[in-house]
Amino acid sequence: MKIDLSGKTALVTGGSSGIGRAIAQSMLEAGARVIITYLSQAEEAEAFVAEARAGGQSAEAHALDVADGAAIRALFDGFERAGDGIDILVNNAGIVSYVDFLALEEADWDRMLDVNLKAAMLCAQLTARALVRRGVGGRIINISSISGRRAEPRRTHYCVSKAGLDMLTRGLALELAGHGITANAVAPGTVRTNMTEAALTDRERH
Repeated sequence: MKIDLSGKTALVTGGSSGIGRAIAQSMLEAGARVIITYLSQAEEAEAFVAEARAGGQSAEAHALDVADGAAIRALFDGFERAGDGIDILVNNAGIVSYVDFLALEEADWDRMLDVNLKAAMLCAQLTARALVRRGVGGRIINISSISGRRAEPRRTHYCVSKAGLDMLTRGLALELAGHGITANAVAPGTVRTNMTEAALTDRERH
């Protein structure tokens, strides 16, 4: 089935590589204007934008640490000033780490939930508020994980963050349906990306 996203603007957090890059590319091919955010992979993000524009597609990239709530709000304020209405939000940015629970530091816990859960909440809230102001429906897609549905050793903090994201998605679906805004979560298994490469290599050794 071919999906036509012509005239729509999609925001993909963590869209410079891995799953986010693939999602952003698919949305470009469906005709959407695509905005990606990235933390440190400026070269990859710039390459994505350059390739899109060379192919006659519309794309842009913004540096963003999703753990920084003020930075998220500033980004959305910029969208508002520029008249950029986000129709589709993909909360893809995330982190993973392997730490024994007995060795887990409070900072490890906070960082995991800030990136994997709080950032998604803020982006969803700001997107939904703007959609309601515009009087249009929209789509919120959260990239979760099977780890949100099963406990795994050395990843308690990660599993909790993804379980929270699943419940956030359910809450958004209930609260935003009346505004024509849908919310869904996608829960893939382990995918070989830059983020998971070290973890996969460690597992393969054992």
